[in-house]
Amino acid sequence: MKMIARAALLLAAACIAPAALAQKPTGLPENYPNKPVRIVISSSPGGAIDICGRLVQARLAERWGGGVIAENRTGNGVAFDFVSKSAPDGYTLLTTGISAFVGAELTLNLPYSLRTKFPAISQCITTPYIVSVNNELPVKNIKELIAYAKVNPNKLNYAYNSTGSTSQLFGELFKFVANVDIQGIPFKGVGPSYLEQMAGRINITTGTAASAGPLAKAGKIRPIAVTSSKRMKSLPDIATMTEVLPSFDVMEGWVGFLGVEGMNPAIIAALNREMNAVLALPESEKTLTTDGSEIPLNTPEQFRRIIAQSGDSTARIVKQAGIKLE
Repeated sequence: MKMIARAALLLAAACIAPAALAQKPTGLPENYPNKPVRIVISSSPGGAIDICGRLVQARLAERWGGGVIAENRTGNGVAFDFVSKSAPDGYTLLTTGISAFVGAELTLNLPYSLRTKFPAISQCITTPYIVSVNNELPVKNIKELIAYAKVNPNKLNYAYNSTGSTSQLFGELFKFVANVDIQGIPFKGVGPSYLEQMAGRINITTGTAASAGPLAKAGKIRPIAVTSSKRMKSLPDIATMTEVLPSFDVMEGWVGFLGVEGMNPAIIAALNREMNAVLALPESEKTLTTDGSEIPLNTPEQFRRIIAQSGDSTARIVKQAGIKLE
């Protein structure tokens, strides 16, 4: 029934595109949009990328009187490949996140640069990562973890989800900056790693606020740091990594909207204003920030710099740690 309802909504959106011309807000370029705008989501349904994409799709359709559709295209680089072959006319957009974007940038053998091929339009959310230890480990903060690791070399471990993932990058950067000897343990997904942590067999995990936050609040794991540039509102007593290790890279997840190289800058600017308008709505904040994420309402240039910084940081850590990408 859900699939039937979703198909009906997409069909309805496509059919009422002409209404968008009569009802669209002022500030959009002349004759845009005059056909359905497609938002391609680079993830399966249910995650942060999908939630951002469908929320903005629905709100823009409301503002424009329809004419905005969303579709999921999953798989290794599938969404990027599809959007890259689209006309740069502003009618095909990409919704993606830091993991998918950086992963594609580092591992896919592409004939173009992702950073230039997909210009930044609007950032949907930014989210910190929470560093946690199991409750049996006698440490309460990063300083104590460093001290414990130094007197117990090669006895601590950290979980990571996949090669080149944020959790692996954190562990390897932590080893380098803090000069500690800990071992990485690979897992297929965050769920199994947290189960092992709660059982006391994994010492350190790094996960999003959505995955780690509920476990931390329930007392099942102990949060000791966040990787963001500032402390989380929901965990104000937990220090950032840079408060203890100033040279540590800020690590923040992001989800946002990208276009195609060659797009009219006026359309990019207009879409940024429109997307920020719907993201600033109280109901959008309620949907997107309950897990500790924030809505930055950035300009395209600000979002472009965030994408570049996250990619550069990842590439540097991969090279520094000698991580072999798959």
